[in-house]
Amino acid sequence: MLNKLHPNDIYIKAAVICFTLCLWTSFHGRAATAADSFSGSVIRAMFTTAMNQTEPANEALIVENKIRNIYFFSEVEGMKGKTVIHRWESRGEVVLEKKFQVTRQSEKLVSSFKLYPDRTGEWMVIVTDETGWPFKAVMFKYVKAGSFAGKGIVPRKP
Repeated sequence: MLNKLHPNDIYIKAAVICFTLCLWTSFHGRAATAADSFSGSVIRAMFTTAMNQTEPANEALIVENKIRNIYFFSEVEGMKGKTVIHRWESRGEVVLEKKFQVTRQSEKLVSSFKLYPDRTGEWMVIVTDETGWPFKAVMFKYVKAGSFAGKGIVPRKP
């Protein structure tokens, strides 16, 4: 079954999850205004297995469990003075929340997580503001080594 998994499937799932989170948040006790919920944006976000200084070396969509470290890269714009959070989730639970104080109009943010080989499955990072308002959700699949025949790590063009 994993051989039939197409990398674009992860993007579709992430879009559905982000849309659902946005709807859920707006209907559960948070009176969001256009000014506080939509000021700023995430212009790039992806998982990578390595960083080249301030840029991701590749885009990781499907990662074999022989790889132990994974990074999440995001670039935010228009959030100077705000707190941005990378909320890492696996198996329905939050495993890490990394907070960043944004000091520039456009800023690159990187968080990382040490993966354990037995923790296969879907992983997601949701980029939120300090109130928990979701701006972007990105997923990758962590699979048993040798179980995926395709290319799950896409090289980045310089």
